[in-house]
Amino acid sequence: MSGKKQTGATLIELLLSMGLISIVLLLAVSIQLASQKQWTNQTISVENQANVRLVMNMITKEIRSASHVSVSANVLTLMDENKNITGEYRLSGNTMMNGSAEIAENIGEFLIRMEGSKLEISVASLPGKEGHSAALSTVLYLRGGDGG
Repeated sequence: MSGKKQTGATLIELLLSMGLISIVLLLAVSIQLASQKQWTNQTISVENQANVRLVMNMITKEIRSASHVSVSANVLTLMDENKNITGEYRLSGNTMMNGSAEIAENIGEFLIRMEGSKLEISVASLPGKEGHSAALSTVLYLRGGDGG
């Protein structure tokens, strides 16, 4: 019986191969989870930037076509030449509103300051999961008679 060769894997070889496979799988899962978390954070960041840009673009476009602009209690009111309200921008909770229409969500700050014909506007998003927020600000100089 000593002439027969035994083939197959020993228990130790089997355990070592299972251990190596487990380590490789854990590494792959770890990379997948880290990538997924990064993708989620970047998606939130891009959405916040898009919301802030949308708000700022809408407001500045409407200001340029408005005949009268007034600011009170962080509400920006835009009027035509007949003093009819064409836009009324305000922050309600974390939602940017124009009248009763929702424009964008996850807005954390909307600041307006008007001194004479100089109008300063600042819009910022809520912080994302990593604590970063998107913010834009601009200064507009209104044409004669626009400020109210």
